[in-house]
Amino acid sequence: RTLLAATLPRFELQVQEGVGAVRGIAPGSPAGHLLAAHPEIFATVDVEFSDPHEAVGGWGASAAQFLMCYATIERIDERPGDATAARIDDERMLAAYVDGAWDGRGATPSGADVCAQLHGGLVEFSKAGGTLRTHVWQFDDLEFYFIPTGSKVATHEHLRELGELDVTVFSLHADSACEALKSRDSGRFVAAMRGYAD
Repeated sequence: RTLLAATLPRFELQVQEGVGAVRGIAPGSPAGHLLAAHPEIFATVDVEFSDPHEAVGGWGASAAQFLMCYATIERIDERPGDATAARIDDERMLAAYVDGAWDGRGATPSGADVCAQLHGGLVEFSKAGGTLRTHVWQFDDLEFYFIPTGSKVATHEHLRELGELDVTVFSLHADSACEALKSRDSGRFVAAMRGYAD
């Protein structure tokens, strides 16, 4: 299990009629693979990804690119009057994400980052446990800040290089943080975040 935060500022994807031009998305990224897999859609539109973080990395740009390209496909494919069209199916999206992000080497991506961006806010996620729950910030005595380090790691590439990884300790701290959110225990929340970081 993990706990993710999807906060402002937001990434943007502009899609308009065109000739298949793509700006701001690398061909080898998960979104790039998705675009290549759907030429029937993306050959007739121009796509431009805008990153308010100016590509400094670590903010989930790759996940946002994939999600917005996937949403574009869903929107173009939807049928008028289809009541389910407005909502993206998490499981189908995750399956498509794994197809585009994983080449069979290394650890399989969970897609937690993509789900967090789809649902927004604080998102508790466990692919193995089938958990996807949103939370609201419960602590009047705490604030959080995100500070860029300037170190960008492409998650799909990082997972490819990892060997077997025991994530038990991470899950224990994430479980504790989620429980602290529910019980409004700010001390426990801070301890869980420190434990996760350590």
